[in-house]
Amino acid sequence: MDKFTKITVGFVAQTFEKNDKGRFVCTRQEFIAGDQCDYEDAQGNPIDPPDYEYQPYNMTLEKKVGEVIEAGATGEGQIDQLKRRHQIVQQLRVLAVKSQGLTASLPTLPVPKWLDGTVAEATKDVFFEDYDLAKLLRFIADVGVSYED
Repeated sequence: MDKFTKITVGFVAQTFEKNDKGRFVCTRQEFIAGDQCDYEDAQGNPIDPPDYEYQPYNMTLEKKVGEVIEAGATGEGQIDQLKRRHQIVQQLRVLAVKSQGLTASLPTLPVPKWLDGTVAEATKDVFFEDYDLAKLLRFIADVGVSYED
């Protein structure tokens, strides 16, 4: 193995202060690393952590001339949602590894039609195609589980 990825569960704490125009700007940010770390090979498969040199979690605060970073509404619910989504992504990655060699039979209809009941409509011809289940789960984990609302 020539390359691996370390995924550290944690949080970012940002401090915002009101500027002279009455807008909130980010004046400080800090990454708070948790105890949970996951390790993956270059293909995204879980691995045991190899021996490696420690790298500190340094974050920089971007300051661009004329650009203001505004504070969004944050709350306990958003942190809980981020934690839950991260856990789901991790579970999907584990399932992707476990599902190597399996296929899923999915409708050839556009994805939104899968979920709106069209597949159950008896008058509509629906065709199915086999897809690599591991690739599908990795795609959902990497692209389909959004951290934005």
